Amino acid sequence: MRILHFFKTALPDTMGGVEQVIHQICQGSQRFGATCEVLALSRNPSPAIIELGGYKVHRIKETFNIASTGFSLQAWSKFRELAEQADLINYHFPWPFMDVIHFASGTKKPSVVSYHSDIVNQRQLLKLYRPFQNRFLRSANRIIVASPNYLESSQVLAPLREKISIIPIGLDKSTYPTPSANRLDDWAEKIPGRFFYSLACCVITKVCIFY
Repeated sequence: MRILHFFKTALPDTMGGVEQVIHQICQGSQRFGATCEVLALSRNPSPAIIELGGYKVHRIKETFNIASTGFSLQAWSKFRELAEQADLINYHFPWPFMDVIHFASGTKKPSVVSYHSDIVNQRQLLKLYRPFQNRFLRSANRIIVASPNYLESSQVLAPLREKISIIPIGLDKSTYPTPSANRLDDWAEKIPGRFFYSLACCVITKVCIFY
């Protein structure tokens, strides 16, 4: 199976939570015989294709950015090219420009939407975008959310329950660097005994990851 992931940015250009989720999915999918490719915008897309952990990242030029939404004049043609080769398209929401490309391309490939967050900052623009957003979400074959709590708290997802699956975000421990013995000894001296440490709080999924 060939899977195309589509989002406004990706590793190594940016290091956000959604980018890391895409990276982990692409690496983990290889164990099940799936081949993943990522299409994302970049302010400096050179080289245009990057090999990253066993999958390809296709980078196209971000033409302009309005209200945290990147746009690209190259997106339509490149998306159509990659979508024709894919068996499944995994959209990563929210990104309103992605919805436009989805409908403009006329693709009929099966699609999954990884729903990472409601739109919370652009409330005025959301009033204009909401009908298009709802149409896009209804067009997906499946919608993935990270936790039952997020499903219950989102008014956007409430009418779409019949097509929603809950799949928690997973982290592959083997992909993270192993601390040296000297570093561990240094922290043991600074913080003796047992302690609780919050490594990351991922706002986009309303899930905190604790170690």
